[in-house]
Amino acid sequence: MATTAVLETPATPNATDCHLTESRTGRHKQRYSASGERLLAGCIPVRAVPQLLSAPSTSTAVLADLGVDATSTTPPPLSTSPSLASTVPALPAHATPSCSTTTTTAATTATKPTSSMIEVLMVSSTRDADELVFPKGGWENDEDLKSAALRETMEEAGVGGVLTAQLGTYRYASKRRALGDVDAKMSCVAHMFAMRVDAVMDTWPEMSRGRVWIPAEAAAARCRHKWQGGAGEHLLSLP
Repeated sequence: MATTAVLETPATPNATDCHLTESRTGRHKQRYSASGERLLAGCIPVRAVPQLLSAPSTSTAVLADLGVDATSTTPPPLSTSPSLASTVPALPAHATPSCSTTTTTAATTATKPTSSMIEVLMVSSTRDADELVFPKGGWENDEDLKSAALRETMEEAGVGGVLTAQLGTYRYASKRRALGDVDAKMSCVAHMFAMRVDAVMDTWPEMSRGRVWIPAEAAAARCRHKWQGGAGEHLLSLP
């Protein structure tokens, strides 16, 4: 039976790192490429579909193959904004995991890993609260690339975790104007990663954004930006 993605109300946090209280602002530390492109870093936050965490035929090893921690039977709580409630579509039936397709041997029972086992976290766009994006932002000159991706994800989505895969580098023209040229759009290069979510904050710097879990298979089509949809498709193609 198809289910509906619902924006949840705040719950008791299990985040272990809640010291980040405000986002970095300004571009005085912003990194640029040799050709003047603005460099960015971001993540697609990933978790196991909650129903699977207690499914007896879903092995820890299978979820680990997807970069998801299945050692806890309780998914991280999620606080959200009600402004996105009308924008989240009903989940397709195929996105609801089933544990009936299993392979049994004398020693073990395992479920074939599929993208329907995972969900990804998206946040509302600052330009349009009814559209969804993956968290990303400027890579600054006092941090390495992976640190920038983790920081931006914590600032925008309020989640922390472990980077499990690189999802590619994407070039696009921002709607912001290039420095020193009022007629030219800013050219950007974004480095995207998959991130296994281990902790969720109930307060975070950019709480004005809504956030919602989306089936991984549906996320690419929900992205405001085509290039982010490409990153979502890359996630689905991971072995």
